[in-house]
Amino acid sequence: MIAQTRPAPPPESPSPGAVAISWADEVSIAVDEQGLLSTLGTALHDAHTPGRLHIILTNDEALKDLNVTYRGIDRPTDVLSFEMGDDIHHDEESSLGEVYISIDRARDQAAEASRPIDEEIAHLAVHGTLHVLGFEHDTDKGHAEMVQLEETYLAHWRAAVTHGAR
Repeated sequence: MIAQTRPAPPPESPSPGAVAISWADEVSIAVDEQGLLSTLGTALHDAHTPGRLHIILTNDEALKDLNVTYRGIDRPTDVLSFEMGDDIHHDEESSLGEVYISIDRARDQAAEASRPIDEEIAHLAVHGTLHVLGFEHDTDKGHAEMVQLEETYLAHWRAAVTHGAR
């Protein structure tokens, strides 16, 4: 289902806080990969969290399948996060988890919000990463904290894509 377009570091010796991005075979979209890697790497660094985070850009069909399998919800969603230790990552010691993003949902949401799709993808990647790091938005306090962190990391992303990722 997933085809990597760039080689990732070998799983036996991942860099602390490493982020990898993959595109599903049926997905073709340009993203500022360095800006996204820089932003998500900063989030992992700020959380003092070593390990590998994998971002997978895919489509509605894949997100619907995952949503049905793991949440019992029979419809696509924009982003799903899976932490290490869950049903998917039980044997991957160095993996923090995976964040699946539907490019179909990202396109629709970007159009609705009148913003570029790469900004929507960055937002979804940051949102999913925060979930992998243990943040939740199911309380008012948790929601406010996640919104604040999303705004902080999206500002980092904007600076990275404007001035080149560092």
